[in-house]
Amino acid sequence: MIVMVEDPSVLVRGVSPVLEVPFTDEGEIDVPGFRRVLRYVLDTGVSSVMFPGFASEYHKLAEDERRTLTTVLLEQTAARSDVAAIVAVQDHATRLAVARAQEAVAAGADLINLLPPHYLRPSRRAVEDHIRAVRLSQRQADFAVGRERHTVAMLFEQQPEQDASVGVVVDHQDMVSVRAHVRSFPSARWVRGVRKP
Repeated sequence: MIVMVEDPSVLVRGVSPVLEVPFTDEGEIDVPGFRRVLRYVLDTGVSSVMFPGFASEYHKLAEDERRTLTTVLLEQTAARSDVAAIVAVQDHATRLAVARAQEAVAAGADLINLLPPHYLRPSRRAVEDHIRAVRLSQRQADFAVGRERHTVAMLFEQQPEQDASVGVVVDHQDMVSVRAHVRSFPSARWVRGVRKP
């Protein structure tokens, strides 16, 4: 049964698998194998999938390979309003992150998952500037950020009129406090919280 939804963020619930990438014996991406993985995962009944992530070994993918697999994902989910396609952006260079997010949204991504820069311990201001730049480049897609409360506040203080939802994935024990903080902004809507063990 296909459930029609206008807001794909409501589909981010339960398990949202990160798609793994099969490789050939020669080290090339196995596109037919990736299609099988995607079909198998979608057939389990999940309402959202993410690509690429650590399980996808994104750090081993060339740009053209990543683009090919993202295209496969978005082709398979385009006609399915019951599944949200989440495309991850892990670039540490802000201009690259902005370009990748824009490309993903233009190709049909329902949501963007942004990994804020962390190599070489960037300053809080640098992280906020990075997130803000990617956030402001998006008008339609929903947006998920794994950061602490100060970054969540920055997102809403800087661009309160935007329509897109902001999901917060936190990795500390203060889930109740973060949720209350997000809800304190008029434009905010709590999409999902995940407490890591």
